[in-house]
Amino acid sequence: MPINYASAAEELTQPSNSDITWWTPQPGQYKVTFLEDFEPYTVTMQDGSTSERIRARIKVDGKEYMWGMRKAKTVNSLYGQIVELGKAWGSLKDTTVTVIVTFRNIQGRQARIWTIVEAQAVIAKMQQSQAENQPAGSQ
Repeated sequence: MPINYASAAEELTQPSNSDITWWTPQPGQYKVTFLEDFEPYTVTMQDGSTSERIRARIKVDGKEYMWGMRKAKTVNSLYGQIVELGKAWGSLKDTTVTVIVTFRNIQGRQARIWTIVEAQAVIAKMQQSQAENQPAGSQ
């Protein structure tokens, strides 16, 4: 038996921040201002599994967007760059960063490659500090 679309529609809710579009940039260099700190949220996939993510409102070229990403495990991932900047700066709210977006073919699909310029210095300093604190001969 098909669903009753009228009653199903009554159960729907509006997404939060529905007046803001998600930022999906083309390759290029952008100045991104964080209007708030990132907050965690969970997406339920079609197969019922969940994906942990973070999101924040941003401003690019005078327009407000929502920017979200999956939680990742590596320092060089977009998530890792965001986390390292937040850790170093204490907060991302009201800060502006330079984001470089490129595309690379990964396993047959075009994937965005993200570089946050300011994060590169923070990550390099962290890695240098870790290297200096390793006991001699433990490399």
